[in-house]
Amino acid sequence: MARLTGLDRDLAEQLVARARSEGLNPVGENGLLKGLVKLVLEGAPEAGMSEHLGYEKGDSEPTDDDGAPSS
Repeated sequence: MARLTGLDRDLAEQLVARARSEGLNPVGENGLLKGLVKLVLEGAPEAGMSEHLGYEKGDSEPTDDDGAPSS
């Protein structure tokens, strides 16, 4: 399990406080936790692919000095 830093904890506390102030339950069917998990799961494959390819989605493929795609 990932270890949370002080900044991570502060951010999490801010998210929970904001959710509650807007009437959103932190857990439950349409809660904050479900939305966060969805965002993480949707972003993980894209992040992994960017790491694998060496460039972000929407960026041009890196090229060698002769203009050919890097391998």
